[in-house]
Amino acid sequence: MIAFERNGLQFDFRASGIVIHCDHVLLVSIEQFPSWFLPGGHVEIGELADAAMIREMREETGMIVEIDRLVWVVENFFTLDGKRHQELGFFYLVTPPHHVTQLDVGKEFYGKEENGTPLIFRWHRLDAIKDLNIFPSFLKTGLCALSTSITHIVQRDPERHRRAHPGHPRPTHDATAARNMIAFERNDWLFNFRVAGIAIHLDHVLLLRVEPYDFWFLPGGHVEIGERADTAILREMREETSLNVKIDRLVWVVEHFLTFENRRNHEIGFYYLVTPPAGAPQLDLNKEFYGTEENGTRLIFRWHRLDTLANLSIEPSFLRTSLNALPTSITHFVQRDPTD
Repeated sequence: MIAFERNGLQFDFRASGIVIHCDHVLLVSIEQFPSWFLPGGHVEIGELADAAMIREMREETGMIVEIDRLVWVVENFFTLDGKRHQELGFFYLVTPPHHVTQLDVGKEFYGKEENGTPLIFRWHRLDAIKDLNIFPSFLKTGLCALSTSITHIVQRDPERHRRAHPGHPRPTHDATAARNMIAFERNDWLFNFRVAGIAIHLDHVLLLRVEPYDFWFLPGGHVEIGERADTAILREMREETSLNVKIDRLVWVVEHFLTFENRRNHEIGFYYLVTPPAGAPQLDLNKEFYGTEENGTRLIFRWHRLDTLANLSIEPSFLRTSLNALPTSITHFVQRDPTD
């Protein structure tokens, strides 16, 4: 599962299911904890979030659900029993199968976690959940008015009680652990949580490359442990380009699976449309400019015409066409790149 500890803070990537039936929503709890939650669990490394949602619903409830759509992408920061947590959550609206016994809204039913912890499932009336001890707390109002497009939510919850984990997150001992970035190795995979900035100026987009590689990509970098994604893109743009940009909006949430230098990567990327400051010397479209990574790696920045991207080596490859037609609302995208 994607769960690890670093610098006294635990990071988790989870997928949850919103099951609504006859004006009721399905919630789950554990006897020793007073809170209710949506069913779901951790995404496994190398696994799509929607596949994790289907798997978790089947394992916990015995129901094989169908996913309707992604509703919320949530960054949640909270403290549990004195320990700080950072949780990235994908919340899916799902449809249960017809005529199964679990759809009796007048009865509880039960399940178990992998570690044997008993789960109590109950249908709650949507018009009554505002008075319920439910986590995350935005669900008290959010479940009664589901957005029609993907919504990004940042929540900071106080001390809480929550369901047990199916296992214990492990400290990382890889090379990335010395830094604060959200990146860790497990089972021959490298997991990364990254942000990227889309800076467009006079029909050009700012891209960079790193020698000796010949492909281009958007500026950005890793989200650090305990850091919001929007804060991360402001920091990364400032560190890499010396530009103090302003965020316009979140454009894409990307699940990217790729192999690079014989290493499999599972990457979650938040792509933000940003506005650079007017009059900055870096806005000269005719000149490259340069930056440096913390490790000394030289960064080469160049403005590229949007109408020439189709013939450019750019990663992820969906950017070749998508940068010319940015969606007006947050869009979820899955990209699988087979080889280096």
